[in-house]
Amino acid sequence: MRSFIAIDFPTETVERIARVQAGLSVGRKVPPENLHLTLAFLGDQDVDALETLDAELSHLRAAPFRLDLAGLDLLDSETPDLLYLGVRPVPELTALQAGVAAAVRRAGMTLPRRRFRPHVTLARFGHRFDSKLSVPLAAYLAQMAGLALPAVEITSFALFASELRADGARYAELARYQLGF
Repeated sequence: MRSFIAIDFPTETVERIARVQAGLSVGRKVPPENLHLTLAFLGDQDVDALETLDAELSHLRAAPFRLDLAGLDLLDSETPDLLYLGVRPVPELTALQAGVAAAVRRAGMTLPRRRFRPHVTLARFGHRFDSKLSVPLAAYLAQMAGLALPAVEITSFALFASELRADGARYAELARYQLGF
């Protein structure tokens, strides 16, 4: 089962992000119900491995925290694959992600060696970015310069299953973990 661990957002925050997306006329927008901040992408895992991971994540202790969502940027500005909303890293988020990564490893799963870059994907452009998209994308980015959303209180994270379909990915929550001691 394709799966990942992420922070999802309260309805009010999702609605704010969706309003930001509304002005975007290019790319394939991430549906509001799929907006999240990935803590660990697990790829395909069997049910037994996910049950072991669930037990590890259940023991993870981390404090609730506030996140600032601000700024838009492109992944690879020359031939962008995606547009994302920035997340200002805070020590609590960094500690949570490190704890999640350690739990994943204790569960016997391997994570790719990459630096954690917290973000919320807003739209994807595919592997072949069409240069005709550059002008409307640049105009949108200029219009959104200085974007900052109200801080959001993070009190939990979740383990999700991801099913790829022709009309896009569908996510299903498998387990939720409350933050606190």
